[in-house]
Amino acid sequence: MVDKDLIQRLHDEHIIDKRYVLWWQLGFEGREILTEDEFNAGLQTAKWIVKVDITGEPIEPREEEFRFWNRDEVPILIRTINLGGIEIPSFVSVKPQTHRPSGGVEHLKQLEIFPLPVYEQPHVRGAVIERKDKFLFWYPFTWGICPAHNRYFTRGIFLEEEKMHCLIYPVHPHNFYRNIVENSWSKGKRAQKKAKEFEYQNEGYELVPYFEFDTTKKQVMVYPVPLFERRLDVPVFIKTTPRYTGVDVIGAGYTVFSGEIGGICYWELQNDQKRLVRRTLEKTLS
Repeated sequence: MVDKDLIQRLHDEHIIDKRYVLWWQLGFEGREILTEDEFNAGLQTAKWIVKVDITGEPIEPREEEFRFWNRDEVPILIRTINLGGIEIPSFVSVKPQTHRPSGGVEHLKQLEIFPLPVYEQPHVRGAVIERKDKFLFWYPFTWGICPAHNRYFTRGIFLEEEKMHCLIYPVHPHNFYRNIVENSWSKGKRAQKKAKEFEYQNEGYELVPYFEFDTTKKQVMVYPVPLFERRLDVPVFIKTTPRYTGVDVIGAGYTVFSGEIGGICYWELQNDQKRLVRRTLEKTLS
């Protein structure tokens, strides 16, 4: 069940931007939701001397202890944390050392210089919206920051009570949607077609999260749909047709901005794919 009141409060206080829903597809790269005991059982601890801090600045050499994940699966732990006096269901994760091409934590430990990167230690990644069978829907914490579209951030605040960092805007929605779409369109003639653009704000539409989508208003939303076999579900944008109290499938795409005007770059879908989108919406949003 989506806690709409909490999400609205977080949005109003600029802790999240509720328009941009992100998700982790469960099962992909072994992503699974664990209990607290299962998560703790998968963590290992090591100590070594570091000579720079997490930003790369030189420091007086000191011994530090790090927790890391040495299994192949990418873990998810849902935990309620306190941010600014607000209790927020959040998800904690950590990048497995087995995904590191340079030899993992043992390589860093031998260097005795560098601390373990934030992503490779347990960290709070975002606020949980809703858990479904196939997805964990979430928001990145923004704290009023909107990074450039082509940037990934590893900044965060250290939560003393949780003994871990809370990341700030780890991925921009533009990057998130675009990467999935372009990877899915990586083969065939469709990949060579130029994306079309729909400036929804100029057309009087508002971008809303899926749980606020109202077919009687001029709104646009995004939702993952399984358009291709053995690939990630693709972000598909849908708009309302208020005169007919229905919906129109815009296409698979990603958010863009032209100055202050919000828009969507998209590729149109074939009729059978549009039918699949409608079936997905009927099943998941009813």
